[in-house]
Amino acid sequence: MLRVLDRALAESRARGHAYILGAAPTALDVHCAVGLAPVAPMPEAECPMPPPVRHAFETGDAEVRAGVTDALLEHRALMFERHLALPVRC
Repeated sequence: MLRVLDRALAESRARGHAYILGAAPTALDVHCAVGLAPVAPMPEAECPMPPPVRHAFETGDAEVRAGVTDALLEHRALMFERHLALPVRC
């Protein structure tokens, strides 16, 4: 799924768009940005969480974590910069 999202984002960016499906954000962009948290947690200052939870997220499957590309992390940052609130509150 991470490869599919990365490919779709790359194709959209090649057409000059910032979002996965085109020029405007959709629910897919929001779900992608938020759904990366268990795989690639945001910094503590942006997304505070109890230490055991952070540890569990940070020590997940290395192969899955390797699927989180720089482009997907940049997209998450864009979504939080433009459309979602930081810091994330539990």
